[in-house]
Amino acid sequence: MRIRDSALWHHLEELKNENGVKVRREGAFLRYTANAAALQRLLTPALMSGLNRLRQVGRASTLPTSSSRFIAFLGRMSSVC
Repeated sequence: MRIRDSALWHHLEELKNENGVKVRREGAFLRYTANAAALQRLLTPALMSGLNRLRQVGRASTLPTSSSRFIAFLGRMSSVC
């Protein structure tokens, strides 16, 4: 996936402001580490909204029903892609 440095930096700053990532300087580099609990808190409403929309159009019959199962499902899917 190609993304401009400025766009990536912007999104990482937004995540940092919401405690979704932690930042540590290592010499000339910044190391970003995901804060899983904060990311789950931030992403669950959007993910559940998307899941509910899929259910409305009849395409979510095989997807998990709870937010924690849905997040775990997405994690498994991202490791496959």
